[in-house]
Amino acid sequence: MFNYACVIITLQDLGYGLQADWLEENLDSYNEILIHEFSQWLHANPRPFGESIAQRVARETGLELIED
Repeated sequence: MFNYACVIITLQDLGYGLQADWLEENLDSYNEILIHEFSQWLHANPRPFGESIAQRVARETGLELIED
């Protein structure tokens, strides 16, 4: 499972104390969003970000196309 402590510490180190506090207080809700809602969205939108950089380079140079 993902270690949220490092995210919270990093947010604090970068000066995002309010966001770090919110994440710490709402971790269960945040997990729900990440695990369920984003997963459902990604399933409904399988290629939302288009091709990867590796795929674009392969296509433009004639190399074998990589499936991410």
